[in-house]
Order: sequence, then structure tokens, then C-alpha cells
Amino acid sequence: MDQVYSDLYDMVEHKMQEHGCAMASTKDTFMTILHTDTSVLDGLQVENLDNMAFLETAYVVLMKRLPDKQAKEYWGYFAGKYTQEKFRSELLGTLIDSKECIAKGGTFVNNVIIPRKAMDWNNLNITDDGSGQQDPEKQSLEDRLYKVYPKLPLKLRIALHKIRNRG
Repeated sequence: MDQVYSDLYDMVEHKMQEHGCAMASTKDTFMTILHTDTSVLDGLQVENLDNMAFLETAYVVLMKRLPDKQAKEYWGYFAGKYTQEKFRSELLGTLIDSKECIAKGGTFVNNVIIPRKAMDWNNLNITDDGSGQQDPEKQSLEDRLYKVYPKLPLKLRIALHKIRNRG
């Protein structure tokens, strides 16, 4: 059945290219989403994707949408600068802590991506069901500026990201 979906993707992509358009996601993302529960990002199912397919898949599952142009530019910059482990750790750390992900109920399981030391265990309130929610009393400046941050120019967001990672 995978071959049917793969061929279908190729046909649609070819037709879109004939009309000067592009597919909204990569083929790897499309094929991964076919086998993914769209409410749970499983680290074991996405560990072999390239960084950009991983980015798209993480957004679809955790945020219930594809990344917008700004997010692709922003994370695309870091996909080339960081190791795969650091890129994925940073991306998931940002997405999982975001208000949008929390509101949309995105869940990450089978953590083979984020090293334990990279997760901010002091800033989590573990609930009875085992899910993590950020303690509102410990919100960072980045969380409080959530609505403004995505609208900032790419160079400023990159500078703020570098400052955030120094501390």
C-alpha cells in the first residue's frame, strides 16, 4: 500500500510542478504521517527522517499544521548549523513548551531524540497522567512574548535564540 501512496504523491507533485506550484510537505513527511497517530509524535517513527522532514512532521503532529514560511526559514537556518541531535532537541524543546502545542494537545512519546540533560525538568509540573505542563509561575520571557516572537525579523529571532542558549 505504501507504493500506491508514494506513486500518488509523485503524480500530484509532478502536476503541481507543471503548473508552477510546489507540494506543501516533503514526500518523507507525507509517508511518515500516513503511519503516525496524528495526536502523538513517536520518536521511534521519526528518528530516521532528515531534519526538514522531521520539522514538518513535528509541526503536523504537535501543532496540527505545517510550519509557516517564517518557521521554515528560522529552523532551516539551524538545520544547517546544528548537529541533528541538537537541532531536534532545540526544535522539540521549543514546540513542546509552546502554548500552541499545549492548547492543541500535542504529545511526544518514545524520547530517543531529546537527551535528558537538555530537558528543563525544573520547569515541568508532572500531572497524574504523566504529561508535562509548564508551571505558569516559572514562565520564561520567551513564553511571555510568544505572540510577538514569530513576527520578529529572522535575524533578530536568530540573535535571541543564540542569547537564550548561552545561559
